[in-house]
Amino acid sequence: MENTKTPVEAGTDIVQAPCAEVADTPPVETSLIPGGTQLPMMPAPGIVTVFAKDPAAMREAQQQMVTWARLRLQQRSAEHADLLENLEVAKKNKWRTATLKRAVSMAHKRMSYYEKVLAALEAGYYIVPNFPVGMFAIRTCRKHPTRSHRNHMHSYPHQVRDAESEHPALGKGEYVDAQPTVGSVHGPNQKGEECTFWYADDFDAVAFPFTMVNPEIPKAISRAMALKIFDEVGCLPDRRQGAMRGDPLIIGRITVKNGYSERTLSFLLGWFMNLEDV
Repeated sequence: MENTKTPVEAGTDIVQAPCAEVADTPPVETSLIPGGTQLPMMPAPGIVTVFAKDPAAMREAQQQMVTWARLRLQQRSAEHADLLENLEVAKKNKWRTATLKRAVSMAHKRMSYYEKVLAALEAGYYIVPNFPVGMFAIRTCRKHPTRSHRNHMHSYPHQVRDAESEHPALGKGEYVDAQPTVGSVHGPNQKGEECTFWYADDFDAVAFPFTMVNPEIPKAISRAMALKIFDEVGCLPDRRQGAMRGDPLIIGRITVKNGYSERTLSFLLGWFMNLEDV
């Protein structure tokens, strides 16, 4: 990846979000996990605290996060392998497998989550707080939006919900616009009155929500989408807040869900600021 210079080094009024080169980790003992990925054999990580207040410390902290993610992935991969082995034993003995199957599925989701987190960190993207971001693109393997009984039909077009990513594995799926195209049908409501009902009809191509921005912003988004790491891509402020001045903050998100609970990490994909506006 290209190193981004600081404003002092570059001599320009445009500042790009950090996307630093990540140094190679020191040689350590390694082992293979299912799928052929080679990971370091290290002690299980405890509480990891990283702190940085200058570019040099940021690079060091980023490397610590890469090591942490590798260890997490090693743990989750071992957990997944053990559960698969237990499932095979249960099948062989004709035991009930429903609970084990759910555990294997959840373990696979956690493993996939850390695979994406590690890929994002190794690509040089920095973790940031989970800002109130408006999503404009999701990554999905589906051909059409899901239509559950609860959100299939609506009385008004604006009530149709945004599409949601099912959090595909690293490198899988395609990016589509978070707002699906809307279709309508006519029929009686619960009172027998003829009404128009609206629903999510199909996926649409991604529409970048801003026009007058620095050209490097859509380029940064394109580079990030090509990696197929992030489940969602959004901006701050939300595109639905209307017109804005200046360039938006672009955020990529990776999420894992377990029932009604979820864990999300946000990464800074790009941010540019014209110093003349400061």
